[in-house]
Amino acid sequence: MRRNKLFVKKNNPIVDKTFQFSLNILELYILLLKKNEFELSEKLLNSSTNIRKNVEGTLAAISKQDYMQKIAMASKEAIEARFWLKMLQMKYFKNCCADECVDQLNEIINSLHYMEQQKSKCKVKLNIHNLN
Repeated sequence: MRRNKLFVKKNNPIVDKTFQFSLNILELYILLLKKNEFELSEKLLNSSTNIRKNVEGTLAAISKQDYMQKIAMASKEAIEARFWLKMLQMKYFKNCCADECVDQLNEIINSLHYMEQQKSKCKVKLNIHNLN
């Protein structure tokens, strides 16, 4: 059966980007813990992994509204994660791992905003019986 166009496909670039971003954030989190940066690293980890969680949630969205809420939450978390990354950059000056994460995050934010715009323009009739 064909999957409704409303949902993110598993081989969608945003799924891959957010997965790779989450892995890079975990590496950065471990480095920050070694520097005894507990509070900031925890906030960064939470907001960053919530991006991935919400993108994964779009795969199981049962309505356009559910899908749009997950994308909006992922976008909100991405902007928050970018804030924490910038705080880290200011505190520790240049860190190539943080710089790479900011670049990845900017791509993710752009993709999420594009997805929000595209899905809000289309009118999708959801067929509950044809979700696979």
